[in-house]
Amino acid sequence: MIEFTEAQRNAIGLHALDRDTCVVAGPGSGKTTVLIERFRGLVEAKFSPLRILAITFTEKATNQIRERLAEAFAGQSELSVLIRRAYVSTVHGFCTRLLRENAILAGVDPRFRVLNEQEAFALQQRSAVDALDQFLAESPQPVRDLLRSLHSPDLAGSILEVYDTMRAAGMRLADLATFVPRGGGRSALDGLASHCRRIMAGDLREWSPSQRLQIQAVSQWGARLAERRGQPIGLDDFQILSEFECNLNKARRNNETYNLAAQLKKELVPAAALQAAADFYAGRRATLIDAIGRFDKIYRDRKAAQSALDFSDLEEFTVRLLEGNDAARDSIRRQFDFILMDEFQDTNGLQSKLLDLLRSPDNFYAVGDINQSIYGFRHADPDVFPAYRQRVEAEGKHLA
Repeated sequence: MIEFTEAQRNAIGLHALDRDTCVVAGPGSGKTTVLIERFRGLVEAKFSPLRILAITFTEKATNQIRERLAEAFAGQSELSVLIRRAYVSTVHGFCTRLLRENAILAGVDPRFRVLNEQEAFALQQRSAVDALDQFLAESPQPVRDLLRSLHSPDLAGSILEVYDTMRAAGMRLADLATFVPRGGGRSALDGLASHCRRIMAGDLREWSPSQRLQIQAVSQWGARLAERRGQPIGLDDFQILSEFECNLNKARRNNETYNLAAQLKKELVPAAALQAAADFYAGRRATLIDAIGRFDKIYRDRKAAQSALDFSDLEEFTVRLLEGNDAARDSIRRQFDFILMDEFQDTNGLQSKLLDLLRSPDNFYAVGDINQSIYGFRHADPDVFPAYRQRVEAEGKHLA
């Protein structure tokens, strides 16, 4: 029997089974061990192993949990059988099992096969190349303009990168068209010029000559933007934006003029640059979205012909099942008294949505490392785990 410290017992949280729990721990601190002990304690408290869902990110962690639980209940044959059947798996393993059990409701072939990463990538590459060949034959000029605008000639690779990021975030293809607002680039730049005039109208009498130089530079920069008023967004605008200068460390602090200059530098210029870029590249962006759409159709058709799903499909179809069928979602939720999540910092946007749909109030137990969230799995959303921790703390749940 492992002897746990008071902090570890608090993290295991068997005294707080009626509350959502967030366990924050660093690398090598035994997060998975704590989760295993939580599972073991629930079983000893007479909860069925079949009503506990434990989700991990690697097969190695899944096997570790299963082996440790099997050892803990080796002398109890009935529990050993239930442990072997328990929902202990990776995210994709869980989605696969759930979709097979609810294939008709989910709209998938019950005999679907799961593409491994190598198979999926190879099929994606072939589909992207074929989609671009068709697109180039039908609309050569827009595709050539798009190719010229890229830092890399690998347009197929760029499509796959955007596509994977989009799906991991839980976005649909239609969401890309509205992801960055367009049409206000010139008005945003005109707004910068107006803001500069507000800065110059401030009281500079107590400013030293060297301090005033920073504001004068802003004024001259704003005047250059004002000269471009009414013209289409062009390269000259980006040149002006790139030459913005205002050293706030050399400006007089604690006054309205300084605050306006700081707002200009830290907020307004970056936002206007993004808006201007969205307008300038609107045509190429539309071409890229068109190309992604063509690729998506070919890729999905080819997977359907093979009755195959990739890893993102598993998550997408599961989310669609839970979102689109209230009865199915409620039934699946009622299957689990507790949901345990290992390495929560590695969760992406789509997986976070999946967990939100699965869990009931006060049945979620998550362990993770906030500091690792920025180094985690590819496409992991670093905001998911800190947001959960803050919610648990704000609502007075169990934080360890």
